[in-house]
Amino acid sequence: MVAIALHGFIQGLLILRVLLRPHRQPASRIAWVIVIIVLPVLGLVAYLLLEKRILAGSALSRFEQS
Repeated sequence: MVAIALHGFIQGLLILRVLLRPHRQPASRIAWVIVIIVLPVLGLVAYLLLEKRILAGSALSRFEQS
């Protein structure tokens, strides 16, 4: 019971994070929310892994432009 509540809390926080990201297209935000809701565990893991990868790539491209 506690695990389900904890997962729901983490899922809610992650959805909030997705919705509040400033440099995301609205369609991308909606797509991530759907993935997180439809695939609860896999969606959480995918977002956390892919988001870091995307952020690292964008930071690298900004660094190369400087």
